Amino acid sequence: MKPKIESLLKQILSGNLKNNNARILNYIQINDRCQIDMMRKELNIAHQTLTSRISDLEDMGLVYVDGFGLFNDTKYSLYRYENNPLKREFRAEKRRLSKFVAWKKRGYDEFHDLLKDDNNLLQLKLF
Repeated sequence: MKPKIESLLKQILSGNLKNNNARILNYIQINDRCQIDMMRKELNIAHQTLTSRISDLEDMGLVYVDGFGLFNDTKYSLYRYENNPLKREFRAEKRRLSKFVAWKKRGYDEFHDLLKDDNNLLQLKLF
């Protein structure tokens, strides 16, 4: 298990939640399939901070979106905790690959003119 994940899980087990990641992860563990608006209100964390920390937890494979729900006529993602370490690793790697593909597409869309010949493409592959 990665040290960052191990540290978060130890904080939750001890009840000594030192940062927002630990507080949010603990909340999701307790409140299965919860959504952002509930977390924001109950944890008193700004929306932008909350979404950023959830993204960090998704990057680690600790939480994932498990469908969608409606709250006050607004569609929200429902978050779950991933307890299985093998599934966590799979989810983290899948998310990492997804981010890479998106990054690569953004780069291609912006710099496609530099890829007209094989020399430019070869140089890009070396980095």
